Amino acid sequence: MDIPLSPPSTTPLSKSELKTRIAAAIPDNQSRAVSAEDVRSRLFEMVDSLAGIGEVGVVGPPGPPGPSGTGFVTPRDFGAVGNGVTDDYAAFTTAFAALGGTNLFVPAGTWLIDITASGRSLSISNDFFMHGEPGATLLVRNASGGTRTLFSAYNANITLRDFAIHLADGTNGNTLLWSIGNNGSGLVIDNVDIDGRKPTVAGVIHCVSASDLTNFSGLTVSNCEWHHINRVWLKTNTASSTQSRLKFVNNYFHDCYAEPLALNTPSGVIDDVLISGNRFANVLTGTTATAHIAIGSAENVRVLGNRISGPGSAITSEEKSVNQIIANNQITLTEATAFGIRFLDNDIGGDRRQPYNIVVEGNTLKGPGQAAATTGCNGIWLVNDATAEGPGNRVLITNNVIEGFDRGIALDDEVPIFSATGNLCIDCNYGIQSPVAFESVKNNQFDTCDYGLYSSVAGPWGGGNTFLSVTTEVGNDTDTRFSPLTLFDIQKFTMFDDFDGDVLRDQWNGMVGSDPACVLPTILSATGGGVVRLRSGASAAATMAANGCQLDYYLQWNASFGGLLMQVRFRMSAIAGTACFVGLTDQIGALEMPFTIAAGNVFTSNATDAVGLTYNTGGDDPDKWWLSGVKADVDATHQNTGISPAINVFETWRIEVNSSGTATFKRNGVVVGTPLANAVSVGTLLTPVIAHHSRAAASQTFEVDYVLAQRNRF
Repeated sequence: MDIPLSPPSTTPLSKSELKTRIAAAIPDNQSRAVSAEDVRSRLFEMVDSLAGIGEVGVVGPPGPPGPSGTGFVTPRDFGAVGNGVTDDYAAFTTAFAALGGTNLFVPAGTWLIDITASGRSLSISNDFFMHGEPGATLLVRNASGGTRTLFSAYNANITLRDFAIHLADGTNGNTLLWSIGNNGSGLVIDNVDIDGRKPTVAGVIHCVSASDLTNFSGLTVSNCEWHHINRVWLKTNTASSTQSRLKFVNNYFHDCYAEPLALNTPSGVIDDVLISGNRFANVLTGTTATAHIAIGSAENVRVLGNRISGPGSAITSEEKSVNQIIANNQITLTEATAFGIRFLDNDIGGDRRQPYNIVVEGNTLKGPGQAAATTGCNGIWLVNDATAEGPGNRVLITNNVIEGFDRGIALDDEVPIFSATGNLCIDCNYGIQSPVAFESVKNNQFDTCDYGLYSSVAGPWGGGNTFLSVTTEVGNDTDTRFSPLTLFDIQKFTMFDDFDGDVLRDQWNGMVGSDPACVLPTILSATGGGVVRLRSGASAAATMAANGCQLDYYLQWNASFGGLLMQVRFRMSAIAGTACFVGLTDQIGALEMPFTIAAGNVFTSNATDAVGLTYNTGGDDPDKWWLSGVKADVDATHQNTGISPAINVFETWRIEVNSSGTATFKRNGVVVGTPLANAVSVGTLLTPVIAHHSRAAASQTFEVDYVLAQRNRF
């Protein structure tokens, strides 16, 4: 039967009006086997059966087809308007409460959901499917100043797809778009665009958040674009909590104000994670310590084929990172201290465990360039955060391309089982740097690097490594910038003293202050040689003249010939109430602290020409090393390194001065700060010097393991 209905009206119809139109559309002079009355009766029954439609408000024009399945309705069936002005929260709440096991189709429109009032949240039932058409947007407002949740997804088998979420003007509270947990499972978020509109709106915006005390299994986020938010944040600080089967696939996260994707369980467990095919761009926190992907205490993790670019660091995996594969990712970073892939053994959850069973394979990492990269700008980085276990175990790094970093592959401490093979390091200060050499580091290629392989302690590396345009192929803390066979190259004027024997060589000059507790520099015979000790006085006068102890050499080194350097390995018995200088100075006739620091970090240069490290607890940053220089009585711009020494812990510092008088500093093989211009007069003859005094009424020691000084010959 053909039933000619009028064109859809834009005015909502009541049931009685709809019945009137049906009656008018079916005339009584039907010649069909089924009477017109029968057809009208059946259509009236259908109208009466429509859920949620009363005599006042009904559906106006029909929308496009929604998902297949019975029980399909739209928010308008429950009184929602969708004009972006009227608050549709009550209608959505009614729909969500009534539609367990039912599909909800959201037509195009702007649906204002105001969750400002306490207790407001859309609670999702089991077996729920919500599907939008193009142009469907939930406009979310949280003007409470507190924490509110849009979707409470604590049940099973929930799918939400094909719509947008925007944060509304006036939002100033912390907004959680999805809260999961309570043993829920099977949440799918697909093709949902989220615009957090930060910083236009205030407060923290977390797209998916898990509470501390709950478990969840089976989260899939796919084909979404999320931006101007804080992050996805799955957090569990309770040991009994587990989040498992988590998938983030083919999404685009950009312009976020924290880690866009943060899976953080210092005490709980995250298991079975896939992060694949996503694009990440532009972390906007202003700190390169913020990574695009941050994983804490996760097992069985695959980070595959993602693209990461712009400000911020790329990937960090911390504490109890087990069975993880980081492979085939493309990483392009722009900031001078950003890192590519980092594994960190830390103590956030109080349960220290090193990362183990780690594979990093086939990634392409591009940094800001060797010239721009500073300390911490490392391609692949294993970091030990003061634990005894070290930064990792059973680590394989293979077939990666690493370009434009300070250190291409960096190990901050020993890794019991470690292998690096088939990697290409380009334009790095250090290709691979480690505390010790590994024979399992082999078949790598180094191109346009200052150093190819570098270890704190000399030892054998594996075979098959190749070096192209590399200044130093193999180096270590003792023979830095020289292979073992060329340490005493006849083209270099070199002094190296390991303080063997039981007395200092005649070339050394020792001086002490007036306090009787001062002791001239002395080789420690009880150790069998190898360390010289300077002991300060204990006078309350706390000056160099009273408590000082100084060790210097001859005035034989200047920068004008090029290649001037000094390298020293030392340790201090105290870091409070003390002052010291390690570097090059222009006189050997008297006790002199080349630089002093007073309140307000005001420097006084006592030397006419000197360059080196200054430590003085009289300044406003009393526990930090400063990079210092003075050229013909004009101070350079001194730099606070932000680095503190540790009591009785050896550290190695290196000072390199070029023929223009610009100084570069390195600590334990890593560049510190920026080049110090006009650090010293290039034609002035200098001597290596260690000067130390107590700033308190207590004697202190300063012990030196070795001193290396060098410059080019005439």
